[in-house]
Amino acid sequence: MVYQFITIPVQGMTCASCVATIEKQIKKIDGVNEVSANLALENVSISYDSDKTSPPEFIEGILKAGYKTPLASSNNKTSSVLFEEVNKRNLLQVWIGAIPIVIFGMFFHDFRPGQYLSFILAIFLMAFPGRYIFKKAWHQLKILTPAMESLVALSTLTALIFSVFTLFIPAMHNGHLWFETPAMIIAFIMTGKYLEEKAKRQSAASLQKLKDIQPTKAKVIRNGKEIELDVSDVQLNDRVLVRAYEVIPVDGKILIGSSHINESSITGEPMPRFKTKGDDVYAGSICQEGALTLLVNKEPSETVLSSIISAVTHALSSKAPAQRLADRIAGVFVPIVLVISLISFAAWMIFQKDGQFTMALTAMVNVLIIACPCALGLATPTALVAAIGKAALNGILFRDGETLEKTATTSLVAFDKTGTLTLGKPEVKDHYVIPENLAELPQWIPVFCAMEKASHHPLAEYVVNYLQQLFPPNEQLAIDHQVEIIPGKGVIYRNLDQVFRLGSLQWLQKEQIEISEEMDKIIEDWLKRAYTLVVFSVNKKAVMILAAGDTLRPDASSCVNALKKQGISSIMLTGDHEVSARVIA
Repeated sequence: MVYQFITIPVQGMTCASCVATIEKQIKKIDGVNEVSANLALENVSISYDSDKTSPPEFIEGILKAGYKTPLASSNNKTSSVLFEEVNKRNLLQVWIGAIPIVIFGMFFHDFRPGQYLSFILAIFLMAFPGRYIFKKAWHQLKILTPAMESLVALSTLTALIFSVFTLFIPAMHNGHLWFETPAMIIAFIMTGKYLEEKAKRQSAASLQKLKDIQPTKAKVIRNGKEIELDVSDVQLNDRVLVRAYEVIPVDGKILIGSSHINESSITGEPMPRFKTKGDDVYAGSICQEGALTLLVNKEPSETVLSSIISAVTHALSSKAPAQRLADRIAGVFVPIVLVISLISFAAWMIFQKDGQFTMALTAMVNVLIIACPCALGLATPTALVAAIGKAALNGILFRDGETLEKTATTSLVAFDKTGTLTLGKPEVKDHYVIPENLAELPQWIPVFCAMEKASHHPLAEYVVNYLQQLFPPNEQLAIDHQVEIIPGKGVIYRNLDQVFRLGSLQWLQKEQIEISEEMDKIIEDWLKRAYTLVVFSVNKKAVMILAAGDTLRPDASSCVNALKKQGISSIMLTGDHEVSARVIA
């Protein structure tokens, strides 16, 4: 049986007990195969049989459990917008109200007007900025699934009711007032919640950055006209136009044009690849020169980039063994805490002789507050979200949380060479000039530099910088409109009776450019090292050659040595020439 998979955003989860409540509610629905609620991402992932159930039932289950989802409301404000608008305002209100209560309670506890002001402020804090705690606690108790809010509500209400009786019943005027207790508890809980929300959003930011790689708009050619559409509206076999320096919005095949394509966001390879008619290109990669017309061959939701995002989302939604254990504990944690708090109250009432009620109440409130299971439910998923999201941005994909946890027992690491052990950025390693052309070379260098600049080739900047350092030019030529660019091969510039060419070795060999025997030997040696060669010729004769290659990362050696000290072996995988691989190794 093939199960469908859906992830639904959930608002209002605050602790591991909330996770257990939502999962328990969704599992009751017939046709649900697997449920995983994630506190850090604020969502629930559901695997289900589409013949037996559907997403509306899941939304109903979430609402029945006492939580909210944007999918059930016409209000499109995101959770982060609500977080900014509501939480900051409420947090400011609660601290403005709590600080005077603490001052009166700690330093002016016998000042009667201060006591009445503390009472009014405490009622305000609990009824307005902190009211969400009591609303959630009431709903949790109605469905018999007490969580963090239940503990906070019970402890603060107990302290408030005791203080009210002490304040308004003359016989208890000598008793201690605890208005600062509910005020500070609510202030600290809301501050902790604010910081937790901030941490969750920072942890999930890596996934959002991955989603931001793909453009939201695409230029589509329909009925001979260019129109701009949302990427989600692009259809199979549409013609999509991509201009120079634009991010490709879809997976497709090149119909018209050619260009170097930067696919680092997809493959991790930093060196652009030359693509021409018939070649496949991927959403999220960058067209570096010229214009391309693409034939869309995959639905926008099925692109390679979408698959990567789905894999990361699934990994974030899965639970590591440590997280599953924490969630199981949290499911019974709150009821046990309630029992322990009552036992503490009873013990103090029985064994304490003087001030027994005050001490018993203090002990009960302390147990309820200290035992709030916020950290229990948040620590593991937040760490997983941060680790998996950060890894995805660096080109490392984990199948799920359990796989990430298993990296602690890693015994072997296989490194890709290009872009992992090396910088992935080309660097001119060496050059060779025909000796008899040395005198004329200073005259040719400005021409070659101008040709490179006009080519817009990925290596152009590195080659120009190297040539200008080696042979500082006396002048700058502007010949952009006079050069002939052969995409993927090289550049030609004609000046009077001279023809200048620069480009790949294969192209110049096809152009029947004369290469000296000495240069040929050097080329053979450089090819064994897997260098990229740029050949310069004047009038059918090669006069100079440059070798460009990758450079080992400065920290690659220390990284491998650090793994070795931990007993972890390292191997390198590469498709390059063996000589090149051995140089890096």
